Amino acid sequence: MRKPYLVFFLVASLLFGKESLGQSFSLTDSVFQKDDTLRKTIYFDYDSFRLLPESELFLDSLAMVMHYFDSLIIQIESNTDDRGSDEYNYQLSERRARAIKDYLMFRKILPVRLVAVGNGEKDPLIPVKEIEAMKTEAEQEHARALNRQTVFRIIGFKK
Repeated sequence: MRKPYLVFFLVASLLFGKESLGQSFSLTDSVFQKDDTLRKTIYFDYDSFRLLPESELFLDSLAMVMHYFDSLIIQIESNTDDRGSDEYNYQLSERRARAIKDYLMFRKILPVRLVAVGNGEKDPLIPVKEIEAMKTEAEQEHARALNRQTVFRIIGFKK
């Protein structure tokens, strides 16, 4: 049975603010829907798959939501920026997605409810050509950081 997601809305609005929820989840529905997505920057050291403490609040809240909505199955899609070879970035993104999955499993989310996927650099929010056209190194680094995002997608419901 699907449950209303008022708790999720409250937690998510505290974490992300209302503007972030608008494109991530449809608040006109009273239940989660398959393919609902949430984009979030999960922080890692450069060239590392070790989670940084800044990401733990979000992941702890996600675990709380998943405990409450115990039928949700999510896919964790990790992405990298364009630096490094395609193969290296693919492997790094897989390790990052796995690190997030491991963290959620540590928070007692069953592994059958979590699918970790690495996308490498194939799905950037900001195309490389736009980054290269930016005037300052700080702008370029900020854009690359946005491309190192993680997408949490509802892919099903446990029966």
